[in-house]
Amino acid sequence: MRLDDLYLWYLADPANPRYVGALKQVSAGKGVSLHYGADWLAQGFALSEDLPLVDIEFLPPGRLSADAQRAVGAVDDARPDRWGEKVIRFVDRPKRLSLMEYLYYAGDDRFGALGVSTSKDVYVPRAGGAVAQTGGRADPQRGGGQD
Repeated sequence: MRLDDLYLWYLADPANPRYVGALKQVSAGKGVSLHYGADWLAQGFALSEDLPLVDIEFLPPGRLSADAQRAVGAVDDARPDRWGEKVIRFVDRPKRLSLMEYLYYAGDDRFGALGVSTSKDVYVPRAGGAVAQTGGRADPQRGGGQD
C-alpha cells in the first residue's frame, strides 16, 4: 500500500480524537508536510513553535536526502526512532520505506498524543502493531510468567 496522503489526529482523549490536518509526502519522498484543517485552525493550538496556526502548507526545513528524511515540527517527533524503523522494516515489511510508511506503521499503541489515519473524517489507525503482545504482565520473580 502506498501512503502518499495521511491525516494527523490529536489523541489527548483517545475516546474523542480530533482531526489536526493533512500530511503529504513531499520532496520526492524525503519529507512530510502538514496543512492544518479548518476546525483545528479555529479551535486548536500550534503543535510546535515552527507550526503556528496559519492556513498554509508547512514544509520540512533544510535540505532533505534519502538518509535524512524529515517531517515538519512535532510530526517529526511523532515518528518512530531508529529501532522502531528497524522493527517496521523487518516485521511489517512495507513495499516502500518512506517516512509516511514509518508514521503509519508505528500505529497508535505507543506514547505520544499524535496519531495518523488513512481517513480525515474518522480516526482509523493502523490495526495491530509491530510489537508482540504477551497477554499479561511479566513477573521477573516468577520467571517472567503471566499474572
